[in-house]
Amino acid sequence: MDTINGFPIVATWHTQARGCELRGRIIVVDRGTEYDERYVVAWQAEGAKSWDESAYCETLREAHGVFTRRIFHEVHR
Repeated sequence: MDTINGFPIVATWHTQARGCELRGRIIVVDRGTEYDERYVVAWQAEGAKSWDESAYCETLREAHGVFTRRIFHEVHR
């Protein structure tokens, strides 16, 4: 299983490089039940060890909504 910062990545959508933007991926990370905001939706640059542009979500349903909106924005650029 793919992980980041020791947490499992439960969903991924790859993004393309554009101009000065690096190639990377939009990810959903499950930080576990010990966190009130268990899920993180973020962008990770290719080869990076951490995430950026993060949104912290309490439920997987909320994270799914953020994830799909980011994908929609990526596809319709």
